[in-house]
Amino acid sequence: MNMRHIVWRNRASAILGLVVMVVPFTGLPEGVKESLIILAGFLIVIFGFSRSYNSYAYGDGEKKSAAVDTPVESH
Repeated sequence: MNMRHIVWRNRASAILGLVVMVVPFTGLPEGVKESLIILAGFLIVIFGFSRSYNSYAYGDGEKKSAAVDTPVESH
């Protein structure tokens, strides 16, 4: 995956997180506040799912089996 895309998505998630934290204190009407918080939360979820989907699609999400050393007896 392109590193620029990852950085952009992380910055967008951080900014949306700040929006969720600041909006309740802005003095906007309740309907506008709720709409902004829901929209920002939805976008954060979308970015989170796309991050996990992309890491799985590129092999980062594969289950890794732990190597176990088992003694082999020779007779």
